[in-house]
Amino acid sequence: MGNLLFSLLKEVMVLTLGNALRRVLLTSLPGAAITNVKVENVLHEFSTIPGVKDDMSDIIQNLKGVRFKLSDSDVDNVNISMKGKIPLPLEIFKKPPINSKC
Repeated sequence: MGNLLFSLLKEVMVLTLGNALRRVLLTSLPGAAITNVKVENVLHEFSTIPGVKDDMSDIIQNLKGVRFKLSDSDVDNVNISMKGKIPLPLEIFKKPPINSKC
């Protein structure tokens, strides 16, 4: 353990040090997140999908809200393949990867 004392810093230096400390502290936190979303026949994140209520930007925003609980530090890939009109419950993200076709 150590103590740091900063005094008489200019505002620019405070912002620089604060951002650097925040980045260092955040990188040391363990966690998992969805980092990639690929949907066939969708060219970009602002596309609409025929027959789907939400557009891709809404879907991606909702997926960013998914929280995972890590049981170990291994990297896992989850692939979900769906076709048709089906709900997507959060339980589908449990291991092993699931292929769901309707």
